[in-house]
Amino acid sequence: MIVQGKPLSQLNSFRNTWLVCLGLVLLTTGPMAARADEEKKTSENDPELKEDLKKLQGKWELYHGNELKGAPNTRSVKIIEGNTETMQRYNLQGNMVREWQVEFILQKDGDLKIFTFYPVGGKPGQGASFLYRVQGDRFFDVPGMFTGEKYRNYLREPAFWVWNRVKDENEEKKQAKLTPPLLNIITVMPGDHIFVGHRHNNKYREMNLDELQEHLEEYKPKQVTLAIDQKADAEFTKKVIELCKETGVEKIDQRNSSDDPTVKAEAKN
Repeated sequence: MIVQGKPLSQLNSFRNTWLVCLGLVLLTTGPMAARADEEKKTSENDPELKEDLKKLQGKWELYHGNELKGAPNTRSVKIIEGNTETMQRYNLQGNMVREWQVEFILQKDGDLKIFTFYPVGGKPGQGASFLYRVQGDRFFDVPGMFTGEKYRNYLREPAFWVWNRVKDENEEKKQAKLTPPLLNIITVMPGDHIFVGHRHNNKYREMNLDELQEHLEEYKPKQVTLAIDQKADAEFTKKVIELCKETGVEKIDQRNSSDDPTVKAEAKN
């Protein structure tokens, strides 16, 4: 049989060849399209993440430590330059006790924005991640939210940190945030032991100056042991010593102590 001047067998051959070619094209372009769809969005190829990276440049700070128990005891500062982050930790005395560097990338996974940090010179797979947002002068750091193996948390439990952009501010004012009036506390334990500047694990009675005066006038100790934490306010400590003398204490065994792990470690060295 001939169709438009060509044998049917020849048309069938052309049809089969065309179908085979079409199948090959679909097999090769399908995975390529899928790979394009699966391409990770980072600050290198996503306009929104590029803008986030620009916003993150500079210095940020966070006051933390002693969560849910009292005033913060640590000031952390992160300095971001390009895709490198320098982290610094300061204690209550304003001394930097630790500093380290990491590299990082910003990624998108659906609607989630992810900050992944890793060792300098390493790869993102060696690091840890957290959800983030940048809004004005605040950088939201939300760890502990991932499940599975795609991203690794740097904290097991969820948390919520808010870093604030560092603006021009006197260092004394910054340090004052770590030494609020809450640290000017007195803890009295049996045996006329008086602790100034910390709670002594919340086991014993806390007092203010008026309550301490009532205690001393009631029990009239002739000798007391006064343990002064290194983060206690000097003027407040002076008032405690004067009060002891005014209420009849003849001997004050004054000792320096601290519940600050960093200070303890420095004292040992």
